[in-house]
Amino acid sequence: MFCSKCGTHVQDEDHFCNNCGAPLQASGGIVQQSSILTPSINPSLPTTPVPKTSRVSSKKRRDPYKGQIQQLKLHIRELKLDLIQITTYMANTRSQYYETAAFVPRGLLRMGDKMLEDFRLL
Repeated sequence: MFCSKCGTHVQDEDHFCNNCGAPLQASGGIVQQSSILTPSINPSLPTTPVPKTSRVSSKKRRDPYKGQIQQLKLHIRELKLDLIQITTYMANTRSQYYETAAFVPRGLLRMGDKMLEDFRLL
């Protein structure tokens, strides 16, 4: 597939042209064949190879979402750390419960833990 703005070959999964930065997801953003660049074939005329279009700038366009993606990755890392802390806290609470469960009457321990948990949630 080719960019309809500059004629550069683009991959199927690209969202923007690597040469000019034009959005490819918009209607008319891509051209399926390079019919614009190649002349019509006439059997009576000798065929000459069509030179490839040169790039206007050798620099690739910057991804407009790169900064947002980096921020989201950082946020995901923070959430993973929070999840690890919560899991560790829950494991410690469970271990304390099971350590004291042998020494305290069953109903009293459950009722006391339930009240503490309700109080923490408030």
